[in-house]
Parts: sequence; C-alpha cells; structure tokens
Amino acid sequence: MQAGLKGPLRSSESGRPAHIEGVALDSPDLKIVFGHIGYPWHNEMIAFATKFPNIYIAPPHTNLSTILRSWFHL
Repeated sequence: MQAGLKGPLRSSESGRPAHIEGVALDSPDLKIVFGHIGYPWHNEMIAFATKFPNIYIAPPHTNLSTILRSWFHL
C-alpha cells in the first residue's frame, strides 16, 4: 500500500496511515505491507506498525537520512 505524500496536484490526505486502522482491526489475519514509511506521517505509520502485528513497513527507498534527521532533530 501507499502511505505518505502523493504526486503533484493531488490531495495527500488518502496517504495518511490512520486510514488503514479500521482494516487492520476488522481483518487481523490480513498482512498489510506499506511500501513507504508514510512521510510526513512517519511517526503515525510507526505507531500503527507497532500497535498492529499485521501491519508491516517495507524498507524505504527514499532518502532515509532525511527521515532520521527529522526524528532526532539533527
């Protein structure tokens, strides 16, 4: 699944990880894999992956150092 910002001139609201919570609750046997960490909602994405054992985050192919700097305020 896609999480995070969408392309130009498109609303990114559907990319919020919180939108998948209902699916994770209703289908606990369904494995949900996000192909992105959900930036700028990466903290939300990590929280849901921690809360639900059926939500996974694939390794990011974006600039990981940018995300880490934002987490640790570097």
